[in-house]
Amino acid sequence: MRVRNIKIENPDLLACSIKKECDPAIKYRLAFLQSVKEDPDHIEESCQIFSVSVPTAYVWIREWNKNGYEGIAHPYHKSERL
Repeated sequence: MRVRNIKIENPDLLACSIKKECDPAIKYRLAFLQSVKEDPDHIEESCQIFSVSVPTAYVWIREWNKNGYEGIAHPYHKSERL
């Protein structure tokens, strides 16, 4: 199934965030978003490569587009770690 009209907002911020990120879990999410940005018509292939479910992919895309880095890093935010 091909999905269209997927857009990753702030592509320059995404590239910068990938370079600066030290947390491997967050960097993984950012790399996934980069993959989708480069080929949005084949999101399911990116999901397979990164072992991410399609619903999770849409959550990550929505969070990035809405809140940028903070949206994608939120579950791993240092102030919320136990």
